Amino acid sequence: MANLRDLDRATRIVIKCGTSTVSNPDGTPSLVRLSGVVESIAKLMHEGKQVILVTSGAVGCGRSKVRRNNALHRSFHDLQRMTVKDSDLDAAAYAAAGQLALMAIYETLFGTQDIDASQFLVTQRDFRDAGNREHLEQSLRAIQKAGMIPIVNENDAIVAGPTEGDGSIPKSELEISDNDSIAAVLATQLNCELVLLLSNVDGVYEKVGEGKPISVITPDALEQMKKKITYDGKSAAGRGGMDSKVKAAEYMMHRGVKVVIASGSSGQQATRTLLDIIEGQGIGTVFTK
Repeated sequence: MANLRDLDRATRIVIKCGTSTVSNPDGTPSLVRLSGVVESIAKLMHEGKQVILVTSGAVGCGRSKVRRNNALHRSFHDLQRMTVKDSDLDAAAYAAAGQLALMAIYETLFGTQDIDASQFLVTQRDFRDAGNREHLEQSLRAIQKAGMIPIVNENDAIVAGPTEGDGSIPKSELEISDNDSIAAVLATQLNCELVLLLSNVDGVYEKVGEGKPISVITPDALEQMKKKITYDGKSAAGRGGMDSKVKAAEYMMHRGVKVVIASGSSGQQATRTLLDIIEGQGIGTVFTK
């Protein structure tokens, strides 16, 4: 059994918050959970740890804003004919509408903790192109050196799906298709020691949705598990799902990064849960060698 108590020794940490952690079911930001996450990150940073926050939620925030603005600007004739529908806009447009609102919330919440926030919007090309990747790493390190929190999100407003890049570096072994994979690639490139993937589930289950989550998964255990369990589909609110998280965790585990998949949707317990994970209190599923 792996020793979970050494999770708190990590000094370089990536925390990824899924849409279900950041947002309410209607897409509006969950200020309770966001406040908990921010307070936890602030505590870690004030202890001298370097933290990168990878966040989802822009699409949900944008969808609620677009719906509200559509309602305000429709004429009576439009309301009768219902000519403007959600399907008229795609996720990219919602992300453009919601990104600023999401960052404004983070900036305000981190400000209450005397921490300044910075934003990094990335796409596959930023990891596939050697020059872009190097510059991204330099910028991230400079922000951390200044004592600020880097907040990273896939640039959903312009992303157009998988690309092969320009051939300047080999294609990544992990397809960068969502924020789980972005967290994984960032963690390995920046030599992080621990990654927390926060979602709406308590961890990885042997039988989907049944029993208790598996506490520890090693490479050998994962190979056996993959023969018995198939995780399909995506989360109701976001682009990822358990399959995406397990693939990202496997990628990092084989590169020496410890990973925890756990719930970040625990309401007022969000602060305590995040810190309990790092303190090795047996919350979630730990991927480790």
